[in-house]
Amino acid sequence: MVKINKTSVLLSDKTKTCSNSCALKHDYGISSCHIQKLEDYIKIIVDGKNKITYNNSEYILQDVRLYKGSWYTFANKNRPKYSLVLHHTGDGKLTLVIPIKVASLVGSVFGTSMNKKSQLFFNQFASQITNSNEKKVINVANWSLDSIIPTNTPFWTFNTSKEPSISHTTIVFDVDYPMAISNSDVNYLKKVELKEQKPKKHSSEFTIEYNKLGFEGFANQEGFTSMREGMEGSDNFECIPVEIDGEPVDETTGIAYGDKDMEKGIPWHKILDNPFIIIIIATLILMAVYFVVVPGIITLIAGDEHYTMYEIWQIS
Repeated sequence: MVKINKTSVLLSDKTKTCSNSCALKHDYGISSCHIQKLEDYIKIIVDGKNKITYNNSEYILQDVRLYKGSWYTFANKNRPKYSLVLHHTGDGKLTLVIPIKVASLVGSVFGTSMNKKSQLFFNQFASQITNSNEKKVINVANWSLDSIIPTNTPFWTFNTSKEPSISHTTIVFDVDYPMAISNSDVNYLKKVELKEQKPKKHSSEFTIEYNKLGFEGFANQEGFTSMREGMEGSDNFECIPVEIDGEPVDETTGIAYGDKDMEKGIPWHKILDNPFIIIIIATLILMAVYFVVVPGIITLIAGDEHYTMYEIWQIS
């Protein structure tokens, strides 16, 4: 059985940047999904290509686990609801830790579509998780870990090996930019008896570095790597620069394409993405119909007589 290093580490200092390139590329591929509830985590079994490269070293995915909580401490007591842990072996060991929060707490109203891919990832199996230890086969479609590995997202990295010549690298993505899981799927997970992971005494023996730009990879407008048709035969991911909210950036100017609209006038496409603005507009339209259009139609029918809505109501 794979042993996950659960050493508690304080992840708050963002001043020490990566000494290496921190370049990570992945090709997990389309996979089937098997799940099994164990003592303190849910084991997720995948059978895709499961390849990953970090700083030119190749690794193969060995284990995927979903934990409740986290054994890491983040700034401002910001804690994830769950943590997805991916363990790889190859030229040493490589562990990816992705924090997960409830979708309603992720992003602003303008960024509600940011984490659709990660919500869909969980939605395909969360309802099937039970307290039974039996391995279950889940019916999934176009399901891949490639869809939920964050790109252009800040992360911490450190080596947990006590031998300097051996690499046991851990990458923990910034909890301020987590994966999202829907409220309904969280309710399914609440029914499963999982021991919550909590930080213990912090270890200071590791050199912790921070990469504020994240790694390059194929990214969609949600800021996450996306599943796409024909990806089974595609080994390379194209890098599209994005801002931290996932807005594609013009490489020549460094300005997000959406922000260029500001130079031309009001960015209506962003304003109309706000559900509160839509509600206000719909309310105003209904009021106009009720107080203006309907009395106008009645007046037309009645001739020169003018009626208010109150008078129309009395007549009816």
